[in-house]
Amino acid sequence: MTEPQTDQQPDTEPTVLDYVLAKLMPWRGPAPEIPADAGDFRAIPGTTSSGSPAIEAALPVKTRSARLPWRVLGALVLALIGQFALLPALRQGAVGAFFIVTAIAVALWAVREGELAVAAGPEEDRQQDDLVFDPRLLGAGMLVLLIAFFAFSNNLYTDLNVLLWLVGVGLVVWAVWFPRPNVYEGIRRTADFLRQKRWSFSISRQMVLLVIVLAVAAFFRVYRLGDVVPEMFSDQAEKLWDVYDVLQGQTRIFFPRNTGREGLQFYLIAWTIRLFNTGISFLSMKIGTVFLGIVMLPYMYLLGRELGNRQVGVLAVLLAGISYWPNILARVALRFILYPAFAAPALYYLVRGLRTGQRRYIILTGIFLGIGLHGYTAFRAVPLLVVLVFLLYGLQHRKRVNFQELFVQLGVVTLISLVIFLPLLRVWTQMPEVFNQRFLSRITNIEAGESMASGLDLMGVFLKNVWNGLLMFNWDSGNIWVNTIPHAPSLDLVTGAAFLLGTGLVLARYLRERRWQDGFLLFGLLILMLPSTLVLAYPAENPAPNRAAGAVVVVFVLAALGIEAVLRAVGKQIGGQPGKRMAMLLALVLVLVSIGHNYHLTFRTFPEQYGPSVWNTSELGSVIQQFTDTVGTPDQAWVVAFPHWVDTRLVGIQAGFPAKDFAIWPGGRGDCKLGS
Repeated sequence: MTEPQTDQQPDTEPTVLDYVLAKLMPWRGPAPEIPADAGDFRAIPGTTSSGSPAIEAALPVKTRSARLPWRVLGALVLALIGQFALLPALRQGAVGAFFIVTAIAVALWAVREGELAVAAGPEEDRQQDDLVFDPRLLGAGMLVLLIAFFAFSNNLYTDLNVLLWLVGVGLVVWAVWFPRPNVYEGIRRTADFLRQKRWSFSISRQMVLLVIVLAVAAFFRVYRLGDVVPEMFSDQAEKLWDVYDVLQGQTRIFFPRNTGREGLQFYLIAWTIRLFNTGISFLSMKIGTVFLGIVMLPYMYLLGRELGNRQVGVLAVLLAGISYWPNILARVALRFILYPAFAAPALYYLVRGLRTGQRRYIILTGIFLGIGLHGYTAFRAVPLLVVLVFLLYGLQHRKRVNFQELFVQLGVVTLISLVIFLPLLRVWTQMPEVFNQRFLSRITNIEAGESMASGLDLMGVFLKNVWNGLLMFNWDSGNIWVNTIPHAPSLDLVTGAAFLLGTGLVLARYLRERRWQDGFLLFGLLILMLPSTLVLAYPAENPAPNRAAGAVVVVFVLAALGIEAVLRAVGKQIGGQPGKRMAMLLALVLVLVSIGHNYHLTFRTFPEQYGPSVWNTSELGSVIQQFTDTVGTPDQAWVVAFPHWVDTRLVGIQAGFPAKDFAIWPGGRGDCKLGS
């Protein structure tokens, strides 16, 4: 049904801006009537009560376009006010909580009215897996790996056992990789392309935007790399001494120093030293961790696109790239960033593999899962999440899923990750106490003794840890000054507000629809934080942004989902070019505020609190270096040692003598060399 056309038309047609200004400033008079175009209607299936999408769809397009999305914008503004109240400058917890709860309530109201909806991701298009494999290759690979397992003796990599291990892994992967890629066809197409006299490329605006965002993120990762973080502390000394051992030929699988650590970072630092000739230094450590911090960003885009859309992917990259939380984790140059760096690809391939059913993505999940287990101990939470996601997928599709196919795919992930984990598995069987010491010292009483809670009190400690861990993002990130700003939120103003909105929207949709992707984000947040929240022996160490670093992968996707939902709602409800411009303007304002806040946190606030808390070993090292370059020798220089003072091993590293500890204790002369 359409309205009849009239002969009378106003001299000047009112605009959306006129309508908005009249609504915001009622003293100027009533809002103008925006005429409707005859026959210009939309139809959306479904009938609901007044104010629903179906009723609004029956209104003329221009009338709908004129509406200001006040519920959506109100939810955003309330969330920003709430997050602002939680910042250290104000610290108004009750006020912030009130505004945040109100913001989520208004957002859910907007959802009910059909004005706001979180992106749902691409349609599921699961292909049938034929469940085939090559039994001969699989048998040969398992035989080679069995030999390699026993060859990994004495906690050492050798040329022989590494060769056996790599051959075995390659055979197993190729045995289960079906359908096989047509390598010859790929080579032929590449050769045909290279033989062309003219090459043509097409670049979309979306790709240009993604490149710009990645450039901004890379800037935040590498800018003032030497100044932020400026000085090392004892953990870096422990790791650089392990790197020195590697360079001297002690190729351990598991490094027992400092309660035991997996060795991937040590070999990465050693390769960096040999490639760039940067020596045993803080810079050599930073190059590898910052590189991994950049490499993970494309997977943030892919995961955001998989769970939402391209805009969600771009926003996830931007927010994760500029955030001071992962930036500091990368710059402090310890193993922390290895957790999200390998969790991001593993979880992306898992989600995509379940959605499409393609075996190659399932195999890639197992590959990155196995590699990640060689990185940071906290990564051991990721296999738990993988199993849970398979379970969530099976429960949602229990009426039509082929459970045999799902079980085989979970078996492929387990097999591939296990054979890559094989060297550490061998160490685990030979030295279980050493391998588990770091983990068990935080969840059992082997160190804490009787001071650790027990029984129901222990459950209370865990639940309180979970609560405090969840508060990390918006309220208090703990007191570990080496990787956070003590007692400040882990997220900036805009990202913190967007994370709350995104989480609320995803939770509401999960309760309504039980989508496995939403369950992955919500349960993934809790599971990836377990290395922090399971610190039952020393609950004061929770929240720990380093141990909860894997949550980076889901936190910034949730925040991106929240922002994208708001921007899309604004553009759609205002409509047309005005809606697009309003959404773009709002996006620009939010991005600039987030960039400015994170810049301040990363390059001003963090260095200001970090600098006075760490000893100036670089200055002490430069004095000794100058002395040895002019009139003296290393054996004629000492640093008088005192408890809880400077780590004299770092002085030696800074002076260019990484194998020497320059400590001399009062009352006696003595120096300590590496390995003594």
